Amino acid sequence: MTYPMNAKHFESVIRLSPDERYSYAIKRVADWAELWVSENSPTESKSHVPIRIWPHSPFAEMYIAGSAKPVRVKIHDWLQSWVPVHERVHRPISVFPIGSSEKMVSAQRLKEDLAEELSKIED
Repeated sequence: MTYPMNAKHFESVIRLSPDERYSYAIKRVADWAELWVSENSPTESKSHVPIRIWPHSPFAEMYIAGSAKPVRVKIHDWLQSWVPVHERVHRPISVFPIGSSEKMVSAQRLKEDLAEELSKIED
C-alpha cells in the first residue's frame, strides 16, 4: 500500500541531496514494504546499465517521464528474486535518482541497508 503524499512533501524531498534521498528511500521502502522500478528495467544481460529504484511512484514517474510506467515491487520479492540477479551480474543500483543526481550502490549494500532497517521495524 502506497503512502499518501502531498505536493509540499514531494517538493521538499526532491530537493534533498543524493545521500539524504538514499536514507529517505531506505526508510520508506522498509516502512511500506515496496519500491518502484521502471517497466523498462534492464535485463540480466545488460549488467553495465544500473537499475533505478524509487520509494514512491510519483518520483519514478517524474524521472522516467512518459516512455515507461513505474512498476511496484514488494520488498520481499525484491530481496529474494531481484537482488540475487543483480549481485550475480554486479549491476549497480541507482537509488532514488532525480535528474542527473543519484546515489549508486551495489545490490549487496542495498540489501544490507534494507535488512537493517527492516529489522528495526520487525522487532
